[in-house]
This record gives sequence, C-alpha cells and structure tokens, in this order.
Amino acid sequence: MTTRPQRLAAFYVAFFLAGCVSSTSVNVRDVEAKQPSFCEVAWNLQLYHGAKVKLSARYVSDGKHEEVVEDASCVGGRRIIDIGRRGTSESVAKFYAERKKICSERGANYLCNISADVEVLGTISLMSGEFVLDLEEVCHYSFAD
Repeated sequence: MTTRPQRLAAFYVAFFLAGCVSSTSVNVRDVEAKQPSFCEVAWNLQLYHGAKVKLSARYVSDGKHEEVVEDASCVGGRRIIDIGRRGTSESVAKFYAERKKICSERGANYLCNISADVEVLGTISLMSGEFVLDLEEVCHYSFAD
C-alpha cells in the first residue's frame, strides 16, 4: 500500500520527466543559449518572444516617431525591430544622453535623424500586438557622423 506522500512524489517525478522529453518545437531557453544573429531573430520574432538576446545592428531614430534597430544585409532584404521599453541601466542612459547631446549640437531638438552601429542586449516582447525589443543594455555604440 502506498501512502499519499509517495503517490504525490511519484506524480511529480513523472510530471517533471515528461518535460524533459524531446520535442520538435523551439524552447526559449534553447534560443537564449544560441546568441542568434539579428537576421535570425528578426525573421523569427515569435520564436524569440520572451527571450533575452544580444544583437549587433544599426540603430536608427528621428528622435520622436521612429526608433528601430535594423540590418540591411539579411537574406530577403532589410529587417527591422522596433525599440520597445527602455531599461534604466547606466549604459542605456549613457547612450541616450550621447544621442541627445549630438542632436543638441546640431540644433535639432525636435526631429533629429541619427544612426549608430550598436550591440544591444534586450528582451523580445509584445507591445500593442507588435514584437519589439525591450532595451536593457547598450553594450557598444558608435554614432555615424
């Protein structure tokens, strides 16, 4: 005769083992470990939903309406991911302060077209039904002249 704790333990063991069975679907944890290319992420945003990714791309913004990361070299043409939420890290603050300084020096305080080569860390999420990159860190950047 088995006791209730033993049956419960057996249930949990079976439950957790079932989660280890191979599957053809992509697991977010597998995706996170791969350090995918920008093009891979941009073409498969639904697979990366909720995943933290580190991307090298071109940052493009007009300072008010558009803020994206892009790669024009993707197979099939230019791919874009909109910037969603901005994190509060020091690297993000430094990047945006530098952007503001450049725009101020140009006398472009309202609309300021600017671009930079960047390496960013963020999470792919949904915002208003669209996939976006929630920016957590700006690891490297170089603004274009």
